[in-house]
Amino acid sequence: MFRYALERWQSDNYLVVVFHHGALEDTSRKLLAKLSPDPLVSPQLANIEIQTYDLDNNPPKDVLDFWRKSQASAKAGPWMMVFYPKTVGNPNPVWSGHLNEANANLVVDSPKRRELSRRLLKGESTVWLFLESGDAAKDAAALSVLNARIAALEKTLKLPEIKQEDIAAGLLNIEASQLKLKFSALRVSRRDAAESVFVKMLLTSESDLKDLKEPMVFPVYGRGRFMPALIGKGINDENLTEAAKFLTGPCSCQIKRQNPGTDLLAAVNWESLIQPQINIDRELPPLTGIVDPGAEKPTEVVAKAIVSSEPIFSNPIQLENGASPSTPTSAPSADATESKPMQIAMAGAGNEEGPPPAATNPAPAAAPTTGAPIWVGLVVVGLGILLAGGWLLIAKP
Repeated sequence: MFRYALERWQSDNYLVVVFHHGALEDTSRKLLAKLSPDPLVSPQLANIEIQTYDLDNNPPKDVLDFWRKSQASAKAGPWMMVFYPKTVGNPNPVWSGHLNEANANLVVDSPKRRELSRRLLKGESTVWLFLESGDAAKDAAALSVLNARIAALEKTLKLPEIKQEDIAAGLLNIEASQLKLKFSALRVSRRDAAESVFVKMLLTSESDLKDLKEPMVFPVYGRGRFMPALIGKGINDENLTEAAKFLTGPCSCQIKRQNPGTDLLAAVNWESLIQPQINIDRELPPLTGIVDPGAEKPTEVVAKAIVSSEPIFSNPIQLENGASPSTPTSAPSADATESKPMQIAMAGAGNEEGPPPAATNPAPAAAPTTGAPIWVGLVVVGLGILLAGGWLLIAKP
């Protein structure tokens, strides 16, 4: 299951909603263009899509009501909220804060997410994300159980047989001899400022997690898809074994929604890096800021855009004057009343044209023709004339 998920399951998009008063400043526009570039020009930075709302320009009622009820309504300056993908069915914001470069970097990337992605791309079956509680004794005991159990499971579990027809059909991009069963644990501290958004992404995934001061384990597989947490005393041999068997066993993998988990938000170009022989340590660049002038180009670390989900509010993605984040516009004129929403075209969205249909009654091919040389025709005509003349002489009385 884990290998199919890595190769075939595209990450769901998170939604970033930006609230602002009046026209966005140029720095904010450029930042949004970095986060969600024009898909015709460059790939997505991460698995996100953006909606912006000018609260001074007749926003939809549901947007205005939501803003007034949120604690952020008193904040000055552009404010962004991050929501889980629509497929998760969780309406609670993952995180919120001012729209600026530092916060944007925290939202889309972090050192632990980068390391997690690196391990999955290098072929690890499951990365067991260990979220510390902050209690040293509890954490040490739970981590000891986790490490001992996954080490034993590596030796005892057997991978299901890979069918050659699945490889031939392109369902998997790896030979059976290259597939390995490997587990590792990755520790994350709740106090790590660089992982603040990542930690909230984990703790907000279930309604009661953020109130629990216990160590937690999130099995992560595929393209950063994490399963429901094992908590406190739930981090035991039985539960760990059950999760490991599920993730390394056969499954009905074609339908992603039928399998448990929530995709992480990460700035990783999964499509270009999933190759059997690729050197992940060389190809996956070091962590950099998204607007650092000396950073790697976004195309080196971005994830492919996928089909856009419906907006969380009634209106689609919009900027002032109906412009997309990647299309700068001038400030609204004095007599402007209401901007028209404009749907951002995400790569893969809309009607995709397939190959032209095959003809049902193709015309038969023309039969080949052969032509005699011209001199042969002339000889035949001449002989005909001579024969006709001779017949006339004989027939004449």
